[in-house]
Amino acid sequence: MFIAMASQMNRTPLGVQCHALDRDRQQDTRITSPTSRPRVSIIGVGDQESKPWNDHHNYQGAAMTGNKSVLVIGLDPTLIDFSQPGYAPGMTATKVLAGLKSSEEELRALGYSVQLCLTDFGETAAVVVRDCLDKQRFDCILIGAGVRANPSNFLLFEILINVVHEHAPRARICFNTLPSDAATAVQRWV
Repeated sequence: MFIAMASQMNRTPLGVQCHALDRDRQQDTRITSPTSRPRVSIIGVGDQESKPWNDHHNYQGAAMTGNKSVLVIGLDPTLIDFSQPGYAPGMTATKVLAGLKSSEEELRALGYSVQLCLTDFGETAAVVVRDCLDKQRFDCILIGAGVRANPSNFLLFEILINVVHEHAPRARICFNTLPSDAATAVQRWV
């Protein structure tokens, strides 16, 4: 399992570096974003337990993991100005991160392998999502309400849908309304 949190990100001369610990292999992995400020962080690659998947879903030659894989795409909450229109009153980055963690834990408890891909507002979002999709096959891709529901993010949502369609044509796509209903959204499709 990879774990990386926005709080573990360090600024370097080359950009933002995110530390991830691969608990299964007990090695440190560094993910670097070529920006001068934290725009992108990638959190999680799931445990490999229980739920089997069908061979016909293995369209990119990925190794069988034993459970359905889910990519959760959302905005990096540390980059969001929650005082702007379209965001729930009283919402904070801390609350969103807690909700994401809770959703990830719920999905894992249901037997899903989960990877969380947090993006900026569009400068590198398409590339980050494309890279995630090219590295691993996913059975389901959830695009979060922060991207989908806020009218100011319409163009970003459109771009990400097209990236997903191009790079994961056989994956199911779902949408949540809150972090707390992510599992329900995923279960509708896989």
